[in-house]
Amino acid sequence: MIDLTARSCTGTVIATLKELLAAHKGSSPVQVRFHSSQGGVQPFDVGTFRVEPGAGLLSELRVLLGTDAVRLAPLEPDDVFVIANAAGVSTPAV
Repeated sequence: MIDLTARSCTGTVIATLKELLAAHKGSSPVQVRFHSSQGGVQPFDVGTFRVEPGAGLLSELRVLLGTDAVRLAPLEPDDVFVIANAAGVSTPAV
């Protein structure tokens, strides 16, 4: 699961996120949740990626998004990608 705050949700960060996910292809789906500055959470669609959630990918994502923004977790119902943060919003990806 990847958590993204409104503050860190820039075009550059999203582009780098997509590059990292594409570089670590595997069988595990990615959930991305977006947390708004108002405290709402909704899934955030960055595209359909399946990754190998190894230490290298997790480390690179944590450098990009912050230590608390990335974790391994079971998929949430109806969500494919989730980027989340304590201060944001996330929406299900299609």
